[in-house]
Amino acid sequence: MAETVISDASRPPSQLKLADERIVIDPVSRVVHADGSPLQIGGILFRLLATFAGEPDIAHSRTDLTGILYYGYTDTKAQLALTANIHRMRKILGPVLGDHETGAIRSVGRSGYMALSSLVDRPTNIEAHTKVLSIADNRVRIIPARWELLVDNQSMYAPPRDLDVLQFLAARPDKPHTAESIIDAFEIDSGTYYIRVIINRVRNKLGPELGSPDYGAVRTVARRSRAGYMAVSSLHIPVQTTFDTPTR
Repeated sequence: MAETVISDASRPPSQLKLADERIVIDPVSRVVHADGSPLQIGGILFRLLATFAGEPDIAHSRTDLTGILYYGYTDTKAQLALTANIHRMRKILGPVLGDHETGAIRSVGRSGYMALSSLVDRPTNIEAHTKVLSIADNRVRIIPARWELLVDNQSMYAPPRDLDVLQFLAARPDKPHTAESIIDAFEIDSGTYYIRVIINRVRNKLGPELGSPDYGAVRTVARRSRAGYMAVSSLHIPVQTTFDTPTR
């Protein structure tokens, strides 16, 4: 029988490193060293740190992290548990490596986190990506990497699922989408009423002008008896109340 040879390129990395190699993680032995000293990190904290180290310098939303760590659960309870575990891990890393602004694992925007491969010449206020989604003549902007919503240059908090739906529409401006297509995109186990609730919350956040269902940033359109929604690139786009075919 021929011997199977595994190339080095296909082998998992023997060590994961962060913060200029000041943090070293061994995925096999599940041992973590910080500045040469072993740390007592196990269970969920080890999985969290390994997740960060596997994709350094990339912003992760709370929804993404809770889905990975808690096997698909992304509800409020899971997100509170994530926040508590981030705090515990930073405390274990110490006052320097664990600092939320200048350390190895930093807060990004209102509800995101990023682990850094290097602390050298890295700004405190990180923007992992410069990509910005803009609608309504740039009055509504979404910065996915920072999980942030800006309305008329004011930072606004929006629940993760609400921001997900707004981001979905803003990435496909001037195209109507049925509530069913939005449900399919996120594999939401709920009816169209849930999407309507989310859209109404988003509109309330945008205010009376930008939140108008007819003239605002996220407009209501209809296909026969089914509701649809459309983010507009400009408020000057003519009002559209119906569309012929659903966009998926």
